[in-house]
Amino acid sequence: MTVSAGSPRRVAATFPPIPLRSRLYGLGSIYGKTIRDSRLAFIIVAGLLAGVMLVVSAGITTEFSTQAARDEL
Repeated sequence: MTVSAGSPRRVAATFPPIPLRSRLYGLGSIYGKTIRDSRLAFIIVAGLLAGVMLVVSAGITTEFSTQAARDEL
């Protein structure tokens, strides 16, 4: 194997460093990249979970509205 004197030396490409804020939020990880790539799915799931929490909390407050009902539980 020979190298000619005039050819440029090939250097591997380097990736820019991940900022500290992004590392703390987990955006440099596979999890963060997945969330970033599927924002719509994340928003839909978050909305569904919030809706379920609201329905369950409304049901609990109406079902156990008196102190006697809470004591019975």
